Amino acid sequence: MSDFRPTPTDAYPTATSREQLETEQIISELFKDSAPALERNAHVNFLGRSLLQGLPAKYQAQEASKAWIMFWILQSFALLGVGLDPSSKQRAINTIMKYQHPDGGFGGGPNQFPHVLATYASVSALAIVGRPGPDGGWDQIDRKKMYDFFMSLKQSDGSFVVSHDSEVDIRGIYCLLVVAVLLDILTPELLRGLPAFIASCQTYEGGFSCASQPFFSDSFDLLEYPRPALGEAHGGYSYCALASWVILKPIMDRIPGVVKDAPTPEIDIKALLRWLAMLQGSEVELGGFRGRTNKLVDGCYSWWVGAEFGLVEWLTGETLDKEVVEEGSTQPELAPESTPAAAAAEPTPAAESAPHAEAVPAPEPAAEPTPATPAADPEAAPAAVAEGEDATAPPEPVPDATPDVEEWQDIEDGLFNKKALQQYILMAAQAPPGGLRDKPKKNADAYHTLYNLAGLSSAQHRFLPSTSLLESLREQYKIYTPPAPIPAVDPETSSQMAPETSSQVVPDTASQAAPGSISEVTPDTASHRSHAEPEPESPAQIQLGDGPRDEEMRKTVWAEMSSWLEDEHLSEGRFLGGKANRLNAIHPILTLTMTHSRAMLNHFYGQSAIVYV
Repeated sequence: MSDFRPTPTDAYPTATSREQLETEQIISELFKDSAPALERNAHVNFLGRSLLQGLPAKYQAQEASKAWIMFWILQSFALLGVGLDPSSKQRAINTIMKYQHPDGGFGGGPNQFPHVLATYASVSALAIVGRPGPDGGWDQIDRKKMYDFFMSLKQSDGSFVVSHDSEVDIRGIYCLLVVAVLLDILTPELLRGLPAFIASCQTYEGGFSCASQPFFSDSFDLLEYPRPALGEAHGGYSYCALASWVILKPIMDRIPGVVKDAPTPEIDIKALLRWLAMLQGSEVELGGFRGRTNKLVDGCYSWWVGAEFGLVEWLTGETLDKEVVEEGSTQPELAPESTPAAAAAEPTPAAESAPHAEAVPAPEPAAEPTPATPAADPEAAPAAVAEGEDATAPPEPVPDATPDVEEWQDIEDGLFNKKALQQYILMAAQAPPGGLRDKPKKNADAYHTLYNLAGLSSAQHRFLPSTSLLESLREQYKIYTPPAPIPAVDPETSSQMAPETSSQVVPDTASQAAPGSISEVTPDTASHRSHAEPEPESPAQIQLGDGPRDEEMRKTVWAEMSSWLEDEHLSEGRFLGGKANRLNAIHPILTLTMTHSRAMLNHFYGQSAIVYV
């Protein structure tokens, strides 16, 4: 037994309090004084087996979750810095496109009814493995039918049901908004009444429930805002509500009246922050997060709750200030991603510093690297001499520091204990055979593997929008109509369909870019059409909403989603266990890597890439 004390009780044990005590005992015994290691190889092998060899028979119950399982695995690979070889990518694209419904949207599997959550999982998976052009998946998404499907789900209170003849759920709102953002199908009609619905889901605790009560049972007259919340506050619901709110807030601020909500809805940020902070477990729980008040900690809430703090930071006025550098400037190169086979070897300096484009196999699955440090200590090196200056001239005298004044030291702080969360994930959530789990004694699965890794990434990185970058993006925005759908190619007859054998996990050199940067889109990457092949029909033929597209709204959405950048001034000490445990950074709203997010946004909004430093 560890030295940690159990949570005090009121001497009236219940089934929940007994389970809490048992969980605390198990978790606390896993505490290590030494730095824990992220078992990359084991997790890559676990994910590879799930994707390439199939799932156990018990997963038959998840027949309607095939799209989700695909996304969980692919995004976990992306966070670990591992990609698929081209043939396996094509197999994944072909599989996902089988889920697209003729009437719009995606189902959880082939020949299933479309569902908002499955649509999100499918589009997000395509953001990872897909590309523009024939057979690439992106341009085969029927965006017009997708939009019509979304509008067919809209309710009188501004919300959406998750599928026809189904229920309203804030998770569906988030999934719908992310898809609409990525595919550039967001319109005022789609958003009408939505902010008021989201704000009505906030409970007295500060968190958000799954829905709000639109009207009383004896009348179908819509209740006035704010309407009563349905159910208790929940970490997953709260993330979806908050991320949705962060998508909508810039639109409401820059384009007043676009959603036509009166009065203007508001959420209680202070109450939300207090509730979120109370969800982090104590030392005896190794700092994991629980999803509801008085519940057990669970690894998946490392993301669902942990990611909310960065969004709250932005809503309270925190931003970053970055300089924008045009394409062509010298930028740090990205180390290649690794293969499971190479991951067993010890890292070498050559492999760690190899240019991304050369795809040199990396011994360890590489996270997105930080910019290279100078070869010499800048404080030890002599100062540079400007042209025309006398290098032999004596230096200017430096005044003595005031002896009575202590040197100011910045202390990295945050809204939650990031080190403690990393402890829980690395010490308690890693399953010995590979994969990550809810808590000890539970089995690993793809769902908990992704959201534990995503939570670990959010604890390692700090992302906020850059105000100067945002304005630069708005200035560089080009009025452009997004690409029209290209007819899908039958996967059974496609000449590009990969063989069922020869699947392997390899460095994904085409889909990743240097941290905080996007490579300029070239003809080879922007379009896979031959010179003899005609361009698709004008995208202007796609009609969304009641009238012409709102360019100010499109500009706002693209620029806001692209302006989130990493705070690079944090110390390396933020990585518990050292930089060997570092994961790729993840977009706090879109739940994709920054590279995949920006690539898809640039494509569908028709914007040229820029480089950030």
